[in-house]
Amino acid sequence: MTEETQHDLPESGPNLMVLKGIVWGLGVLILMGLGLVAWKISQGPVSTAPREDLALVIEEGDRIVSSSMDNDQLIAVIERDGMPHRIMIVDMRTNEVKEIPVERRVP
Repeated sequence: MTEETQHDLPESGPNLMVLKGIVWGLGVLILMGLGLVAWKISQGPVSTAPREDLALVIEEGDRIVSSSMDNDQLIAVIERDGMPHRIMIVDMRTNEVKEIPVERRVP
């Protein structure tokens, strides 16, 4: 190349300083983003399902011996003095509670 066609790039100047600032800024943003992703991964899985808390009030001496979910209903068997006492059915959509007493049969 001849000196007339050769274009020397400036080694410094306002345009190069702006370009360096943009590159450094993007690099910092990328590193911050990677740090955020690493932090979120270290937190572990998070459940996205809505959580509903429901308090079942039982009497003293009662205990829940088994429970299960059937569609949107929670079914719990309540025991008193070692024998089934009642069954509670809770509709999780409406929070309606039904109690069904269990008849005690003496053999």
